[in-house]
Amino acid sequence: MERRLAAILAADIVGYSSLMSAHEEGTLARLQSARKSVFDPIIKAHHGRIFKTTGDGLLAEFPSAVDAVRAAVLVQSKFAFLNSELPDAERLLWRMGVNVGDVIFEGADVYGDGVNIAARLEENANPGGFWISRAVFEHVKGKVDQVFDEVGFRKFKNIDSSVQVYRARLEQRESGLATGGLFDFPDGQKKQVTAAGECLCGAIRFELDQPPINSGFCHCKFCQKFTGAPVAVWTAFTFGALRYVRGAPKSIMASPIARREFCGDCGTALTYRLIKPEPSEIFVVFTAAFDNPADFTPSVHAGIESQMPWMNVLDELPRSLCEASRTLQAAWTAAGVDNPSLWKRSSKG
Repeated sequence: MERRLAAILAADIVGYSSLMSAHEEGTLARLQSARKSVFDPIIKAHHGRIFKTTGDGLLAEFPSAVDAVRAAVLVQSKFAFLNSELPDAERLLWRMGVNVGDVIFEGADVYGDGVNIAARLEENANPGGFWISRAVFEHVKGKVDQVFDEVGFRKFKNIDSSVQVYRARLEQRESGLATGGLFDFPDGQKKQVTAAGECLCGAIRFELDQPPINSGFCHCKFCQKFTGAPVAVWTAFTFGALRYVRGAPKSIMASPIARREFCGDCGTALTYRLIKPEPSEIFVVFTAAFDNPADFTPSVHAGIESQMPWMNVLDELPRSLCEASRTLQAAWTAAGVDNPSLWKRSSKG
């Protein structure tokens, strides 16, 4: 028996009994898929370990409260993506709770009030969101790009002392993207704006608070169709750098591996983000949407397998095929597509 400090994440499906009653086999299949494609890889990537599962939930331990909270944000963000593509009856909506405390490790299992408090936080959390204890809040304050609202002190069953609770602000927009709190600046303080832009009609306006990673051209058939141009120009940023200050975008799964945002009024292409095998930490803004697109100079040509034969580009920038990208190939593999060049949207049926 060993004692040590650990962060505990508890997760549970909302309305599991009703889902099972309506469609038992389908619900079990979706739950297994959720474990395999969402929870397991995200928890592992954040140095966590699932130590207990129930029919409709799980418990995981992390060596860091920051890792546990980041994993919770990413899991809920990914389910916001996935649920936006499903009818209400097939959506898996999760509650989560995160606590940090001194817990007992015995074999592969974990015990103690630290675990019990995480479970009580999860039971009371809002569907699609998560609650954290004051202990977690003190560990993550200023270290994660996430806003928390104080709920107050709560008395939980079989817990001797009241627990001070904070709620993660994860409002969902019409697009199904976890914008709102996820893109808000910590503690409500606005960071320095490094770039800004808007759509053609002005209904959507956005700001970014981080410098770009890279800019480039993309000639792939998906970007051609999405923008209506023979080549798209993109600028990459770290996910979380952007927030919408006016309006909310629409979004579409134009392929099985990525979600694209656009203005629902004028159709301006705005952003692109890979979501296979899990949501990427990098996303791109289509450069022409910036107020000053000339500030972002392309440094590479991608997707040249679809470059139009009548479009002569005479620069000496490096060029690459989509099939040469290990990231894209991993995304297509995760989507179950062997030959991306043959995939068409109509194949979804």
